[in-house]
Amino acid sequence: MGSSLALAQDRAYAVTKILGVVVLAVVVIGSVASLVSPSGGTPAPGDDSATLGVRACMEAVDAVTSELKAPSTANFPSCGWSLDQYEIREDATKKTVWVFGHVDAQNSFGAMLRSKFGVQLARSGGDWKVRKVTIE
Repeated sequence: MGSSLALAQDRAYAVTKILGVVVLAVVVIGSVASLVSPSGGTPAPGDDSATLGVRACMEAVDAVTSELKAPSTANFPSCGWSLDQYEIREDATKKTVWVFGHVDAQNSFGAMLRSKFGVQLARSGGDWKVRKVTIE
């Protein structure tokens, strides 16, 4: 009788654990889905500032990564969860956006350094164009 109770408790624990993993997966998938625009592309001119900020941040990260000596070592704050670590400015028309942030990456000697960057982006018809990348 004692082993039956232990077996039932083990099954209940396993079911609870599986249910917890399923709930966590649903929350994570929902969070990721809310960060991605339905079109999967760049936002339209009428999109809200949060969407514009995330898209501009991702474009800036790509632009900075392509300029680094060791791009595979680059570590940026997340454009989703850590967007507050970036400074994002836009002009009144929302056609020019500036993104300022930092990146940790190796230099040509292999030392890991934190560098500040600024990227100027232009939007035209939903497409992004990098106008200027500055890394200090």
